[in-house]
Amino acid sequence: MLILAELTGRFGRVSIMAALAAFATRFVRRSSSLYALTVGLGYALAGFTFELLFFLPLAERLKGKTRKAYLLGSSVLSGVVALVPYLVFNYWMLGLYGFLAYSPRYVYSLVKGTILSFLGTLLGISLLPKLETWKSKVRT
Repeated sequence: MLILAELTGRFGRVSIMAALAAFATRFVRRSSSLYALTVGLGYALAGFTFELLFFLPLAERLKGKTRKAYLLGSSVLSGVVALVPYLVFNYWMLGLYGFLAYSPRYVYSLVKGTILSFLGTLLGISLLPKLETWKSKVRT
């Protein structure tokens, strides 16, 4: 998400990419329709959240370590947001007691997704200086 947002410099690209990727992978795997929609909605919301935070005027003024910390925080927040529709769907399907019984699984999923989101952004931050020359070519 970070590299796409940085290279294109336009709002909406990450959200569209996240939504298309999520829905395409869910339909290819032939999972249930409502489940696929909730997971896809989670990824789309995560992309939208990341873009909102990335394109804030405040974020454009940040430099150095402050910007890196802001991007990592934005990534963690978007990773958490990705799980919200899935949790709401499971609460609706299982009820309170079923949801509580499965809560260790949800906590594991939340921690795993957040760590992977953090690591992906950390990798993206390390690649950004190498991609600086591509900005002008992609944004035309």
